Amino acid sequence: MGALGPVEVLSPGSPVNIGGPKPKALLAALMLEPRQVVSIDRLVDLIRDENPPQSAVALVHTYVSALRRKFAEIGADAALRTRAPGYVLDVDPADVDIVEFTRTVASARRAEQQAEHSVAAQLYQRALGLWRVH
Repeated sequence: MGALGPVEVLSPGSPVNIGGPKPKALLAALMLEPRQVVSIDRLVDLIRDENPPQSAVALVHTYVSALRRKFAEIGADAALRTRAPGYVLDVDPADVDIVEFTRTVASARRAEQQAEHSVAAQLYQRALGLWRVH
């Protein structure tokens, strides 16, 4: 799964079309905290316009349903779960590029603090390599 560059889900062989900007924003928020509950209120804040419609919560549910269908198409039916007060992206954090980026940068900083500059440089390079540009 990728949030470093265009938000995308990769199926073996190709990216999965997950929809427009709002479903992508919702998925990105869930990717930031895999296996953690992200509240519906927080998701509403991400997708609403300046004057949110009364149906913003219903829109979140609609986008989640669409994402679930996309996950089901690639055999990942259980990847997006309902858990009060919101939703959980139940995937291995190592499969989410932004989580791997954060971990790698933290390791690079530790290496830098220990004056292991060549190790730090390699780790920073690895972290930068996770960014995808299309």
